[in-house]
Amino acid sequence: MKNTVLVIDCSEKKLIDVVATLRRQAHIVHYIMMDNLENVDLKHMQFDVTVLYFDSSDAASVKFLEDNRGRTSGGVKIVLCSYDESDYCKELIIDETAKVMLYSQWNQDAVLDSIQRVFSYKEFIGQENLSNLIDKVNQVPTLPDIYFDVNKLIVEKADMDLISKRIESDMAIASRVLRIANSAYYGARTGSIHQALMFLGTENIKNIIISMIVFDRKSKICDVKVLWQHAELTNKLSNYIYYIKHMRSMPASFSSVGLLHSIGLVLLLTVFEASYLPVIELLQTSVESIDVLEKKVLNFTHSDLGGVFLDWWNLPPGLVYGAFYYRRPLEVESAYAEIACIVHLASHISWKIIGDTTFMGHLDQRALEYLKMSEGELEQIMKNYQAS
Repeated sequence: MKNTVLVIDCSEKKLIDVVATLRRQAHIVHYIMMDNLENVDLKHMQFDVTVLYFDSSDAASVKFLEDNRGRTSGGVKIVLCSYDESDYCKELIIDETAKVMLYSQWNQDAVLDSIQRVFSYKEFIGQENLSNLIDKVNQVPTLPDIYFDVNKLIVEKADMDLISKRIESDMAIASRVLRIANSAYYGARTGSIHQALMFLGTENIKNIIISMIVFDRKSKICDVKVLWQHAELTNKLSNYIYYIKHMRSMPASFSSVGLLHSIGLVLLLTVFEASYLPVIELLQTSVESIDVLEKKVLNFTHSDLGGVFLDWWNLPPGLVYGAFYYRRPLEVESAYAEIACIVHLASHISWKIIGDTTFMGHLDQRALEYLKMSEGELEQIMKNYQAS
């Protein structure tokens, strides 16, 4: 089935090459110039993706977004903004159910990759479920101001002191950063946010902020603290497995993959708990895996949901695919197969160490084969951790 895309461009035609590429790929593309929007009736048209080159000084840009507030027939909105409009960008993410890309972070390939990943949402969870999730996205915890502020400072390559001071201004986030930096894995042994940043790296800081706003929610059907314990332990084990395979640290762009891999499960248990309760009830008596039960009840899995939202928040592909595929690691494209296999194994070991098998799932032997590891090595990793 062909995908439909609405592209709204500025007078400089910044997106003309994106449009040409999409058409060569046989997608149906409606290309409209911003200054011609008032002459086009879009109310009865359906799109999978809407791409908008946004300028807050352009009245037509603002009017379009205001007129289409909450309109899901436009599909997933990808809005291209500059940091000059950072405050408006925050509003878009919170109120407009939009996926925002900033000028300093996008080029033609980045935009095309983002569009392609949105197309993949349909394959994972279906168009109807995607529309429902877009409708409900305002129920998902929104990224706080500190996330945008820290991200802006990182992109602008600001002095580490400035980033440290912004983190120190939020006591809850500062304490979690210090706790993680001082954990056995990082071993920073510091009370300084500045030094903690040097140990963790700036990408990890952003991901810690995201994990905090999700894992700090309450659930009536599960202790979220256990899920946070599992995520934190999975992250340590993922980094450890990568290290013993390569004798070097995991690249910063996905060194938080374990921390965020099960974020979809947390969202289902806290935000969509009424819809998820039947899955929990079936888990008590069924011999089928959680993934199978989720598909039966919801038509998508928690890993699908996690991947969608990590991508929605513009996290690096390694983190997105790690969440999407950690339950089925050999289905991911080859560039991300190793990280998906590592997280699959780390998540499995983590649940065994914690002693809770509710959400553990089956160990995929193919992941071991891909990483050229044995179950004996896996058991040894677990024993090493428990002895440390």
